[in-house]
Amino acid sequence: MKASRYSKKVENRVEYRTAKEYVESFLDKNSGNITRYNVMREDATVLASVDLIASTIATMTIQMFKKTDEGTKQINNKLTYLLNGRANKTVSSFNLIRDFIKDYLLNKDSFIAILHEKGEVTELRNLDKASTSMSKVVYKNDYIIETVLDEKPVKFTYDSVIHLADIEDRFLTIENICLAKKYCSKLVTDYFRSDGSKPLKGVLKTADDLGEDAINFFLDCFVNRMQKTGYSMLDNNIEFQQLSQSSTFQEMLVNELKEDLDNEIFKCFRVPKSLVLGDGKESSYASLNVIQQQFVKSLLPIIKQLEQELNYKLLSEKEIEDGYYFKLNTKNVMRMTPIEQAQYYKLMSEIGLYSVNDVLDLEDRDRIKGGDSHRVSLNYVDIEYANEYQLSNSGFTKEEVDSTIEE
Repeated sequence: MKASRYSKKVENRVEYRTAKEYVESFLDKNSGNITRYNVMREDATVLASVDLIASTIATMTIQMFKKTDEGTKQINNKLTYLLNGRANKTVSSFNLIRDFIKDYLLNKDSFIAILHEKGEVTELRNLDKASTSMSKVVYKNDYIIETVLDEKPVKFTYDSVIHLADIEDRFLTIENICLAKKYCSKLVTDYFRSDGSKPLKGVLKTADDLGEDAINFFLDCFVNRMQKTGYSMLDNNIEFQQLSQSSTFQEMLVNELKEDLDNEIFKCFRVPKSLVLGDGKESSYASLNVIQQQFVKSLLPIIKQLEQELNYKLLSEKEIEDGYYFKLNTKNVMRMTPIEQAQYYKLMSEIGLYSVNDVLDLEDRDRIKGGDSHRVSLNYVDIEYANEYQLSNSGFTKEEVDSTIEE
């Protein structure tokens, strides 16, 4: 019979369902099982993207500076140690910031408790989002943070908790993408079950528009004939196309489909796929350098938000008035070749911004005696001395030089 007649045959055999109806049926049966936890924390692409962002930001040194009349001075104190060394007895500062940013990306909100003792900050503790809630104080522009800390219920004022809130809930976007990935796997299982892993030698093609049940009906006839006789004749309008290389259905269709869905996840988090997967198309060091720089720039909104929150929650109004502020150093996560690094140090030294010991500190090398002086090239002079220098070299007397400059 012709391929188109399988659709008519199946109408008398089973109830016909469109692809849309099949998807809706799957969603209805599985919607209750979709939660933030099993979507955001079980998908490998989501976790890889979140870990890359969180680990990159956690690698950045959080520095404190003070603006003075002489310039900007870097400050090292108890706060900078908590933010760059040990946040508390059980957690390093790297893990503190990494988990803080992970909660921010996965849960939309993240919290760090600022613990004091005798007016001094002694510890920074991540708060579990599952047991933490924020409620508004009635008739006041203020909030109370309720949580569980060391297995005890605790309440914090909003000013004693570092809080980041994402503008949009990424779960609303990721949910549909991850659900589609689960549907892909479910579809493969329904179609092929135990035969899904067998190599494909070819594909059957038809120009007719067959429904899902009609395809299943045709495959039943085709497979039963092959099992009984060892061969099967194709009906009109159905063509067998042999594949040049044997592959599985998953390799041909599902991986391609999932790759498209994974690309949507990368877009949602603004993460370059090549930094996660090591894409061969972006294998050159120069291209990876550009991609890394673009990625770090995409993190600036989160970095800026974190800097502002640290300034507001960890510094007093007087300290802010005196010129204190926090800043994340993004330079240590930027990719540079050894030649580029050497050229950078050379330029910074020639214009007097870096001393020899500054460069040695950046390279984790021992300092040298006399290496703290800042030097500039004598080829550059102040503009007020330039005319005098050139006229003197041209043979003019001091009186002639002075009168020429005055004119």
